[in-house]
Amino acid sequence: MKKVFALAIFSILFACFPVNAAEPVDPVDQFLLAQKYKKGDGIPVDMNKAFYWYEKSAKQGFPPAQFETALFFDLGKAGVKKDYVTAAYWYGQAAAQGEVNSQYNLGGLLWEGGFGLERDMEKAMDWWFLAAVQGHVGSQHNLGYAYAQRGKQDPEQFKKAYYWYHQAADQGAPKDQWHLGVFCENGLGVEKDLRSAIYWYRKAAAQGHADARERLKKLGY
Repeated sequence: MKKVFALAIFSILFACFPVNAAEPVDPVDQFLLAQKYKKGDGIPVDMNKAFYWYEKSAKQGFPPAQFETALFFDLGKAGVKKDYVTAAYWYGQAAAQGEVNSQYNLGGLLWEGGFGLERDMEKAMDWWFLAAVQGHVGSQHNLGYAYAQRGKQDPEQFKKAYYWYHQAADQGAPKDQWHLGVFCENGLGVEKDLRSAIYWYRKAAAQGHADARERLKKLGY
């Protein structure tokens, strides 16, 4: 499953934070210093120092820093060895505090497993659910996908898949609009409804979804 590798810019950025001042002890200040090293904000980019300060902030319980620290272990960045167990730990610390991107990424790690982390698809879906109810489109899509896979064995699961695809489609996600078209056309989780299928295919096609455009062409629209 896809994972998000970009955290929304922290809402309070102090552009004048003094890099050469005494080492910060507050987790927010540590996070902001890490951001400066990551982005080269007034100083040369230094990912090793960025990781150092993210981790120090993370250890004090600051969710954005926990997310960033997890990314280093998730991706194996800046000389940090790829380690899904440690990445899952830090995502979990932030996710437990409601950090939505950490909930999403943690779900992705657990869904896939590997690099020492045991696969747990049920827990993955639990984390995606927590992110999905906060409006996270990727998590809504992933839940739709997970339930659609289950629907191959238990058709009742297509109803849940349809619901979550609909949540993401309503936020403008073209691939989920496409899925709704397929569901409506084929009666998966809902009654067959060609008119609704065309509606969703058109929504997706308008955003450049190639499969939706091709399906519309085959249907004569």
